Amino acid sequence: MKFVRIIIKVFLSLLVLLVILSGGIFCYLKYRLLTPERLSELVAREINRRANVEFYCEKVDLSYWDNWPFIEIVVKNGSFQIQDKSINAEAPFAGKFKKISGSIQLLKLWKEHVISIDNILVENLELVCNAEEQIPKLTKKEGHKFASKLLSEIDRLQILQGNIKLKIPHRKQIYSCKSADILIEGKLGQDFSDISLSASSPLVQGTGLPLDSISFDLFCHVELDKEHAGVDLSDAHFKINDFPFNLEGKIMNLKRKQVPFIDLQFDLGASRLKDLIAFIPSDYFPIKEDYQIDGTTILKGTIHGAMKRDSLPDLHILGSLEQGKIHWTELREDLENIQLNWEMKYSSASADSCFLRLNRFFVKGMQSELNLEGTVTNFVHDPYIEACIKGNLNFDYIGKKVLMDKKITLAGMMMVDARLGCAVNELRKRNYHLIKGAGKLKIQDVVFDHLEKEIHFFIPDVSLDFGYAKNASDFIKQTEVFSGVAQIDTLCLSYKKKLFVNLSDLHLRSNTAISSRKDEVSPITTHWNCKLLDARWNNSSAWTSIQNLELHVGIKPIGNNLLNGEGGLMFKADKLRFLNPYRQQAFIFDKIQLISEIRPVEEKRRTGEKHNLKGVLEFERSQMYIPQFPMLTCINHAYLGFQNHQLTLNRLHVQAGKSDCFLSGSLSVGDAKNKKVGTPQVEGSLRILSANIDYDELERTLSYGVSSEKLKNSKMMAFGDLNNLESQLHVQKPIQLKQHPVYIPENIALELQFDLDHMNYRNVDLQHVQGSAFVRNQALKAHLTTRSNLGKAELDFLYNSLNKDKVTTCFDLKLKDFLVAQVHEVIPTVKTIFPLIETMDGLVNCRLTAVGPVDNRMLPLLGNTDAICSVDGRNLILIDNGTFKEIARRFRFKNKEKHEIDKLSANLILHKKKIEVLPFVLQWDRYKAIVGGEHSIDLTYNYHMDLLDSPIPIDFGIDLNGKKGQFKYKLRKCKYKDLFKDGGIQYDEEVEKRLNRIRQVIIHQMQ
Repeated sequence: MKFVRIIIKVFLSLLVLLVILSGGIFCYLKYRLLTPERLSELVAREINRRANVEFYCEKVDLSYWDNWPFIEIVVKNGSFQIQDKSINAEAPFAGKFKKISGSIQLLKLWKEHVISIDNILVENLELVCNAEEQIPKLTKKEGHKFASKLLSEIDRLQILQGNIKLKIPHRKQIYSCKSADILIEGKLGQDFSDISLSASSPLVQGTGLPLDSISFDLFCHVELDKEHAGVDLSDAHFKINDFPFNLEGKIMNLKRKQVPFIDLQFDLGASRLKDLIAFIPSDYFPIKEDYQIDGTTILKGTIHGAMKRDSLPDLHILGSLEQGKIHWTELREDLENIQLNWEMKYSSASADSCFLRLNRFFVKGMQSELNLEGTVTNFVHDPYIEACIKGNLNFDYIGKKVLMDKKITLAGMMMVDARLGCAVNELRKRNYHLIKGAGKLKIQDVVFDHLEKEIHFFIPDVSLDFGYAKNASDFIKQTEVFSGVAQIDTLCLSYKKKLFVNLSDLHLRSNTAISSRKDEVSPITTHWNCKLLDARWNNSSAWTSIQNLELHVGIKPIGNNLLNGEGGLMFKADKLRFLNPYRQQAFIFDKIQLISEIRPVEEKRRTGEKHNLKGVLEFERSQMYIPQFPMLTCINHAYLGFQNHQLTLNRLHVQAGKSDCFLSGSLSVGDAKNKKVGTPQVEGSLRILSANIDYDELERTLSYGVSSEKLKNSKMMAFGDLNNLESQLHVQKPIQLKQHPVYIPENIALELQFDLDHMNYRNVDLQHVQGSAFVRNQALKAHLTTRSNLGKAELDFLYNSLNKDKVTTCFDLKLKDFLVAQVHEVIPTVKTIFPLIETMDGLVNCRLTAVGPVDNRMLPLLGNTDAICSVDGRNLILIDNGTFKEIARRFRFKNKEKHEIDKLSANLILHKKKIEVLPFVLQWDRYKAIVGGEHSIDLTYNYHMDLLDSPIPIDFGIDLNGKKGQFKYKLRKCKYKDLFKDGGIQYDEEVEKRLNRIRQVIIHQMQ
């Protein structure tokens, strides 16, 4: 027993000694050799020496006895940068932390050489990652032989309240994840890792994200293979802003320089559509607050393939909606049955086989239903859409039961059954004619009224058929065309009292052919047949009515340029009426037909025009009224041909008032681009044949029409409507206003030929008026010959209106065997130049040559006119001439009642308001006299008369001065007697030379 006691005491002593020794060693290590300060320096120095890490920490604590056999490690207030120290570049990883703690199992380290770290906790981690910098190797060189045999394991890693930031400098993108919590549990070792991962963050922000702020929660089970080159995900649950997704599958080839490969399956965790709608941001779906949408949804799919930079992995997604409902706040009734089924498939190896298919989209409600099916094929490179739509809309029910706006009225039915197909790229190019389709559309008794916007629309019956059919037209060369045929019984449309359209019995057909080349524009033809078309616009200031309209239009481009192509037009109507009461314009055409075509001109044959436009316009009868010529103008049996800028007239019968004529010739409109004037130049030549022209009536009408006062304040034609337009046009007569000269437009250059049977000019009936005229540079030059009941006449005439303030005329008029009593009515100026002619009766030959401005009645202003007048006559009788009555009484004529002049040959010159009467011989009764002198345009006379043959045996002279009725007579010596000693031969020659010289100066201005 004593031995036992001794043994026990020894063991107890040894145990106490061991405890004391261990405690001493621990105290020496902790408080003397490995103090926290020295341990912090040692850890930082060894990490910085052995790894590409810049590490620093404030304090490192070790705890041996608290959790034996575990060693507790706590690192406080540290920072680190992972970078290759051999190059000067920004660190790809940099961060700092408040505290890192963990525990190491000593027994496992001693026995198995495995560093097993449990419960790693990182608090307040702030990590910045630069995605553009290359990540270096963590260790710089091989470690100790014993260290190289060590293995490492991590059972639990937790990050609390971490802030992680990712930078992509060249894209100027920054993404941040704030207050993140991350937990990794399992066996994360060198050979294999089987872990559970959970992560969450209440705030994720970044450049270009679809949401301003994102919160996420992630939980998944992850298995890493032995080489850590692949990941197997299972039970993955992911929430974005509380919206759940589920994910399972594998991610492989995760080592450097390998292409990652994905094989995942996913599905939507939420089964209610309203949850999905709530997840969509208001910026992307701003009207979601106005709708309440619900239903059962299914969304699932697979992702399979390599993650390459230039391509995506294969995708296959399925989605459906059942028992869907939509409630809109502006409608009183819901869409109670919505069904949706769709599928998308993408293959990186065969992009042409990618598709997005809408298997069914069915909507039912408000006694209407709609069924849509469609497919988008090859949506990666050249998407092509095929769609089929069927359904019907009950506007009666929608208008009465659904619409809440009392200002809107809606009624009618619409049924549709159509298939469409088109390439998206062609739609982007606006090649809408390349849309393929077929189907039917029918509308019955549709009424739409919007009281606030003042819109009214009514269409009782419309049917539309479209699709491909066999070509029956020579205009399009393809054998198959896409055709659309519409039948419209009646259409009524009004908009804000600005536009009114009434249309009845319209048959519309249009054809087009798809070109085999995508860069070519397809030809198209359109055909209209309409029984009646009425339209009013611009607050009813313009009305149009067309009866039995027939319209055919065809366009056939060349290549891809619509402007360099061929086109044709045929317009035909039984009656066309147009009325604009505000502008005082009215047109009526009976049996009108227009046929036209346009073709491009070959470049080698071009002389300026790129296209050749030609056609024919014909109508049986037309009535026109315009304010510039306020008289009803009728054109009968018209046939007009045109080519480009040239118009050809073939015996165009025109009637205006008492005048009528036949016009033949051609007119052309020149290009105004190279001219100073802004309007095109009108050129041409016309031949005018007429049975009767009333010049006086036409002059009054034209003067009234061009009056600026009339255009502003005219109320002479209060048009009613198109129904009584003809009767109103017939009763209108032009109103005579203050006259002014005719102004010839500056853009007219015409050559005219006249052949008129009768012409009323100044109440004189002119017969067989023939001649020619030229209009150019706002001037008219003419040569006319005529005969009338007064005599024969020949006129050379120049009328210049270039200066509107001073319109001038220059003419040379020759009258032969003319009734002298009517000369002053034809030319009122003559009675001022030669007052005696007003009271004469008989036949004379007269020549009047003059130049000067004209007044508002287009008569010469004598105060600024130069003129020569020559009058020759025999056996002339003075009728009721007070001056010669007084002369007959004073000189005791035998016949004091009959004042007969045996011979008269007078020449007069008008210059500077004075009329010079060249001395001439006058024989009457028993006297022979020589008369000469001058008088002014106010008829103040200063004459001298030599009496040669008289009952008085001596020759003497008499001066006559004063105005008519106030003459003063004085006896003088003979003044002109010597001029006629040789019978006046020499004097007549001198006078003739003088007159010819002055006349040639005037005539020269007409050249």
